[in-house]
Amino acid sequence: MNLYSQPLLLSLWIAIMIAQGYTLAILIGRKAYREYPAFTICRAIGEIQHLAFLYFASYHPSLYLPVRWGAYPLDLITTTALVLEVFYRLFHPLQTLPKRTIPHFLQATSALILIAVGFAIRFPGAQPTAWMTFARAMDQVVSWVLCGAFGFIVIFAKYFGVPWRHRVFGIAAGYLMYLGIDVAVATVVAQFRLPPYSPIKLLDMFSYLLACLIWAYYFAKPEGPRLLPNMEQIKEIRAIVDSHVIAMTGARIDEPSRSDKPWGGQ
Repeated sequence: MNLYSQPLLLSLWIAIMIAQGYTLAILIGRKAYREYPAFTICRAIGEIQHLAFLYFASYHPSLYLPVRWGAYPLDLITTTALVLEVFYRLFHPLQTLPKRTIPHFLQATSALILIAVGFAIRFPGAQPTAWMTFARAMDQVVSWVLCGAFGFIVIFAKYFGVPWRHRVFGIAAGYLMYLGIDVAVATVVAQFRLPPYSPIKLLDMFSYLLACLIWAYYFAKPEGPRLLPNMEQIKEIRAIVDSHVIAMTGARIDEPSRSDKPWGGQ
């Protein structure tokens, strides 16, 4: 693959590196890496990988695919860590969540995993070798699962009152948009034996560029507060109200008065 003979592909590649580098600079400049270390690491590794991929695609095309697949496990590990980080930021502290919130999330994710694995087994695709067929099928499964996980995070974020201006929502929305296209591209590539640098990959790259711009937009602005208090904040409000009630009446708000008690409080 000669990138210099494909100006559109080269332009998208450079635009992605600029947008991702800009996002990383914002994360460092605003010290957001302290609250979102996994997301910052993902952006830093992504920038290094794109530079390395550009080098190998331009000067050592025969090594491009081995290097790309060699980086895949690292991508999977960092993205999984990012999902856990966003999950933690959304649901912390876990003890204050409504009952069965975590089981419902895990059940939905498990169902998606079963569907993705079942589809990959039923429709493994056609690749030149058995190893490539397996790799493409697993890439398809991972794309489905990650897309679904971020989709569930967006749904739960809205349920728990996280506004669209919040950074957690921005991270999840950016990945959801990118992975939604990536799911389609990975599935088509796996099923129709397309080369990794086929024109359809331009859609994948363009969606990733848009995701980088979304992340830059969200982190360039101050983080928006929740529209609704979380369960921990509700308990804090309750404690403050209790302290004022006790100071004024000597009784907690959930403690019945003498007149409310049967037999006159005797």
